[in-house]
Parts: sequence; C-alpha cells; structure tokens
Amino acid sequence: MHAGILLQRLIVHEGPERAWLLVARWGTVEDADTRKTIADWALSPLLDRQFDHYFPLAEQLAMQNPRFGELLLASFDLVDGFARAERIDAVRRRLLDSGLKPWPALPDPPSLDSILSEKDPDVFADGLRDHLLGREEPSKAEGTALRVLMLCLDVPNGGFRQFFWNSAGNEAQGTIAALRQLGAGTHARLLQQASSAFGDSGPAIDIHERRNQIEALGEPAGRTWRALDEAYYKADDLIVLLHEFVRTHRGEFRD
Repeated sequence: MHAGILLQRLIVHEGPERAWLLVARWGTVEDADTRKTIADWALSPLLDRQFDHYFPLAEQLAMQNPRFGELLLASFDLVDGFARAERIDAVRRRLLDSGLKPWPALPDPPSLDSILSEKDPDVFADGLRDHLLGREEPSKAEGTALRVLMLCLDVPNGGFRQFFWNSAGNEAQGTIAALRQLGAGTHARLLQQASSAFGDSGPAIDIHERRNQIEALGEPAGRTWRALDEAYYKADDLIVLLHEFVRTHRGEFRD
C-alpha cells in the first residue's frame, strides 16, 4: 500500500505536527477507505508515539465529527500501553454511546506463503512490503528485501532523485549491498553511480542534510540521475529477483 508507506515516512521524518494536520484533514473525508488508511498508518502510530499530546486533540475532533469518530475507534487496537487503556476505554464508551458503530474487523493479512504464490509482480511487491513494514528488528534477509522494495517504490515513480530525497535514501549504501545480495548487479552499479553525484563522501544519512545536498547539486546532478533512470527502466525486472530471493531464503522471513 503505497499511501501507507508515505504516511509512515511523513510521521517519522517530517514530524508529528505535519502528520496531525494530515490526519485532521483526511480523517474526516467521506471515503471510508481513505479514512481506514489514515487510521492504520497515520493516527495509530502518531498516538503510539505521542499519546499525551495528540489523544486529547483526536478526542475533541472525534466528538465533533462522526467520521473522525469512526476513525478513532478503528485506531485504538493499534495503540499500545497499559497506562493508556483507561483513557482509551472511556473515550470508546463515549463514542459508542453517541451511536457510532465500529468498522467491521478486517480479514487477517495474507501469510508470507500466500504472498509468494502471487503471480502479479506488483501485488507480490505490495503484499511483501505490507508484511515487512514496521518491524522493529527485521532479520538480515527481511532488511535486504525491505531496502530493495523501497528502491522499487521510489525510482519508478520519481527516479533516483526521489530515492535520495525520501527516507529510503538514508539507506543508500545498505541498498547497494542488498542489491548485490540479490544478484542485481546492474541495479547496484546504477545506484552506486547515482550516489557518486554526491562526491567521495556520498549522500548524507540525515534526510535534511541530504536534501540540502540535492538542492546544492542542482541540474548537473539531475541530468546524471535522469540518464541513470533510463538505464534502470531497461534493466531486468528487480521484483523477479526479489521474489526468488525471498523464496530461497524463506526460513529467514517470519510469518
């Protein structure tokens, strides 16, 4: 789910203030699927990280707007912490007493074996990404797969510039190593060449510092990256290599 990944990046790298503005804006729209995405990928992690600050704001908005109330109800199960349980239960009762209905429970997510059996490469990639995203301590193989998936999300949608601009660029060197582990030598070489635009020290690990680097590099780096983008698009399908990697390292991936 691409929208979910972008929301996670916003919370982690752009700050909770911007994340809350997004939650308050899109958490009240009519479309239930949009609100469910906001609940799972934005409001729940926001409350989990900064409960004391944002829970009162969420409660106030939920009492004013029934759509947001439904969203808040859907977020509670994903917010951890025994000390928070009493406050959450009190608000849950108020919302239910007001006539709001909780959303139906979603079906269990697909198993890794089910994801591996998927024939459509894009569906496989989305399923694997959702399966791995948010793990605090991924295994080495899981980390390899996740780095490659982030590259597959950014470069086709905005080229190497977008990869470096977004949080995936924090792991540029690790992604090169991950590509080599997959046997994706061409992709590793292209990413290495793209990283060389930053000079001998390479792209900064800090996202804000790296964005300043990108702005300073300007159009010369842009031309280099666009040429490498074209070569990337002509290379072998990276998702096929990733599927084979996961299949052969199945024992290193958790269900």
